[in-house]
Order: sequence, then C-alpha cells, then structure tokens
Amino acid sequence: MFCNKCGTELNPGDKFCGNCGAPVVIITKTEAGRAASQGPAPMSRKKKLMNIAFIILAVCIILGYYAYYIHKAVTLTKETVDKAFEQYQHQLDDWEDMEEEYEVEEDLPEEDIDTPEIEYVHVDAPEYTGRYDYFNDEKWIVDVQGLFVNQEGDSNDKLLGIDHSGNSSRDLKETMVLTEDGQFYYVNANTDVIEFAQGTTCAELAFDGGTMFYVIPEKKEGESEEPEVGTLFLFDTATGFSDSVAENVQANSPVISPDGNIVAYTRIVDSKNSVLCIAGSDMEEKQIQKGNLRACSVDNSGNLFYTNEEQNEIYRYKDGKSVKVLSSEEFNNYFINGSADEILISCSEGAYFCDGEMEEAAQVYEGGLVTNMHTSALHQSYGQFRASILDVASLKDLYFISKEGVVFIISSDGRSAAFLDHNYNDVDNIVFDDVNRELMYCCDGVLYKSKVSDDGIEDEAFYEEDDVETFFASYDLKNVWLKIRDDIYYLKDGELENVIPDYVYDDENTGLYFAWNIEDNKLYFTEYNTLYSVYDTEGSTEKVADDVDTLFKINGKLGFLDLEGNIYLYINNEFVCVY
Repeated sequence: MFCNKCGTELNPGDKFCGNCGAPVVIITKTEAGRAASQGPAPMSRKKKLMNIAFIILAVCIILGYYAYYIHKAVTLTKETVDKAFEQYQHQLDDWEDMEEEYEVEEDLPEEDIDTPEIEYVHVDAPEYTGRYDYFNDEKWIVDVQGLFVNQEGDSNDKLLGIDHSGNSSRDLKETMVLTEDGQFYYVNANTDVIEFAQGTTCAELAFDGGTMFYVIPEKKEGESEEPEVGTLFLFDTATGFSDSVAENVQANSPVISPDGNIVAYTRIVDSKNSVLCIAGSDMEEKQIQKGNLRACSVDNSGNLFYTNEEQNEIYRYKDGKSVKVLSSEEFNNYFINGSADEILISCSEGAYFCDGEMEEAAQVYEGGLVTNMHTSALHQSYGQFRASILDVASLKDLYFISKEGVVFIISSDGRSAAFLDHNYNDVDNIVFDDVNRELMYCCDGVLYKSKVSDDGIEDEAFYEEDDVETFFASYDLKNVWLKIRDDIYYLKDGELENVIPDYVYDDENTGLYFAWNIEDNKLYFTEYNTLYSVYDTEGSTEKVADDVDTLFKINGKLGFLDLEGNIYLYINNEFVCVY
C-alpha cells in the first residue's frame, strides 16, 4: 500500500504517512468502482499551476502568430491601396489633360475645328441597258393588289383589296383579271377595268396581248352542276369584238398561242368521244388527234405539246405529225418559254426538256419534282393545266430549283444540265446573267461569280476577304453591293467602298430592306421608316421619303406604302403618290 499524496510505501496499520504526514485513506472495491466512474482524483496544486502556465504560454504563441500575419496583411493591403491610388491619380491627370485639350478645341472658332464631314451630292448612275426593263416604253400598267396604275400615275381602285388572279401581256400594256367570285375583267393601259362575258368559266390573255379567249358554258335544261362544255370565243382587245371559234369545248382545256391567233382545245364529239383541235379567228378548226387529250402549249405556227388522258405521256405535234416524246409517271407541272416551242416537264422522276427539234424529251435532272425556277423576266401562269410561261427566248436562260434544293441550268443542246455544287437552301441570293452566262451567289461568307457552260458551273470566288452575309446586284452583275456585318459596301474592281455604315434592321419591317431599282440603277433601302437611295459612295446617299412603311417591287417596278396607307410608285425618276 502507498500514500495517496506522495506515493511513499506504507506499512499495514499506518494511519498517517511517515513521509508527508497525510492521513491514510483505505478505499473499498465498491468505492474504488464509484471513484473510477466519477473520474480521476483531483490534481495537486503544483500540477494545476503547471497546467495553467502551459495554457497561458500556448495562447501567447497563437496570438503572436496571428498578430504577425495580420500585420503583414495590413502592410500588403496598404501597399496595394497606395499603388492603386497612384494609378488612379495618373489616370485622373490624363483625363484632366484630355478635358483641357477638349475645352481648348471647343473654344476654337467653328471654322478651325477639323471634323470629317460627308458631302452628300446627287449622283446619276450609269443607265442600265440590259434585259427585262419593262418600263422604258410609252405605256405600261401594273397591278398593286388590285390598284391598277399606268405610266401617267393614273389609277383605278375598283378591284383594290379584292382577291384575284390574272395574267398580263409581256409588254405590260394589258391585263386580264379573275376575281374570287368568278368574274373576269379586262384592264387596258388607260386603267379602264372592264367586266366582260358574265358566266365565263375560263379565259386567258395572249402573251403578246391584243387577243384573249374565253369560254361561255352551255348549260342544258335540267342540269344542276356546272357544265363541263361551252362555246369558245376569241376577243379582240383593240376593237372589243368577239368571234365564236367552236362549240362543245371542254371548259378547262384551251390554251392560246403567244400572238393570240391560235387556240388549242379539246372538243366533245359525243358522250364517249373527244378530239384535240386547233382553230383561230382566221383559221378553221383542224383536228389534231382523237381522244380525251389536253394541250400543254401551242406556238404561233400551230405546233403544240399535249398529254394523254392519264397524263403519263407527252406528245409533240409538228408539221401535221404527232410523236410521243416522253412516257413517265403522272406529270406534276410544266414550264413554257416565251415562244411556246420549248417545254420542261416535272414529274416524280425528275425533269425532262424538249423542243421542236428533239426526237424525244431528255432527262436533264434525275430526282424529285422541280417546283420552282428563277428569272428576272416576266413569268406567270399559262393555260389551265399547272403550267408557267416565261418571257425568255429559251428555257436555257434561267435556273431551276428542285424540291430538294438542287439548282441546275439546262445545257445548250437541251440534253443535260449544269449543277450548282451548293444546295439552294445553303446559299443567300442567286442572280443569273443569262447574256454572259454567269451566276452570282453567296455561300458560307464567300461571294461567287461562276461561269456556266455545258461542262458545269465553275465555283470561282469573286470576293472572300471578309465574311459576306448577302449581296444585291443589277441583272447584268455590273453593280454589286455587299452586306458585311453592319455595313453595306459597293464592290468595284475587287475593292470595297463603304456606302451605308452601321445599317440598322427594323424587325417590324414587312417589306423589302434593300431593292435595286432598274430604272435609275441605284440601291434603295429603308432605315427607321425613311427611304434612301445610294450608288457607289457614301456621299451618293440621298433621302427619298419619310414615314415609309413597306418597300416593294412588282415586275421590277419599285414602290412603297407609307405609314398613312398611301401608295407610291417610281414614275419618271421620282416617287409619285398614286393612291
């Protein structure tokens, strides 16, 4: 047994420690267990003092550590602040110097201030002498949503706002109109809107003007439905007289030659028999072929293309002889040239071309339907059978677009085509100069001007120094403007001239933003409801009109609608209010 205070060994029976005099405490097992559960015995005073001193020392060390780093951080922060303040003071001095310079410049007389200014002057662009200017004649007429306007600025609003369709003569001196209620009208260059032949089921103006045909149905007693046959008339637009050409004509079958002297039609012989015929005011009826056949086109010599009843065979009639030139699945639509002696046939297998000399139609495009084409020439519907007639000498003078976006131009022999390497949906704007056989288009930021030949379309970069978004050009490609980022440039000899800096698009604009005007060879544009024109320099910019709502073109004729609903057309080198 040992002393609980100093640890000296004790003898059995001792009540006090012989070394330190402390009383001897004897602890039983129960008390020992309780003491163990309650924790260690209390420390001695000496040990407590030693522990307190150790804690005080540790706290001092920690406080000293933090004090050192706080002092260092404060020192660094002060240095940083001092440095920043010094930089700020330098900048402030610079600003004060700049302000002094500016104030000095402001104090200078106005004539001494060197500020660059643009001198805006009127510029006459070179006259456009290319094709498809339909407004250089003495007389013309345009249809502005039912408002018919002529070269004098006279207008007729009888059909304004009424849904209608129609076709014009290629010189734009005459127009024929069919309204939504089935009424036909003839409009002349004096803007006279003349209702004719009530009950007419179909009518068409000849492409060269002067003559039109119409069919008056022959409704028999007891018939409840619209009759399918009628009497065919030719109407002389100059004299106003009509001549009966044939009876029992299938109402939706006639087509007229470009000069208006011949009409091809299907005549009903009896309940089971029909015959394809041609006739004219000075030409007796001539039967071409028996059967329920349908003419696609007829030329001025009486030659025609026609299809069978099932619409899966195409025939050409020439010099008194019919020849089958194509067998295919059901045809979808047709394109006819201005003299009606060429045809492009679209079907599910692709496109086929045929003229008056070919023994059979040649497949120029293999694929899906050809649904569109592009030309600067006048083009409109023709006949009653999903055809379009175009004011071009040949269908080789334009490019066609398939439903899949394939772009092609028919070769000179009409037996193949040149194809663009880019899909139509991937290019921005395409202009074809059919005189020089050059195609201009923009793709992936590069402007191309490619030569078109029977060997193909050669991709030749015309400008690739900057990222070109789109372009605008005259039909002959002699004047070209490029949009690069927010600026419009005039391109001349490979060099750019910024003519419209910082152009701002109006998201609410429903018309054209830019339009080349064939009549003065300039580019017109709208910005903040103001119309401007520009040629080849920024100084050539001229303000044309304020409060412009919509800029538009009709067959190349430029016009605009102002914010009050007034209609203006470009007539005799200025915009004239026509309504």
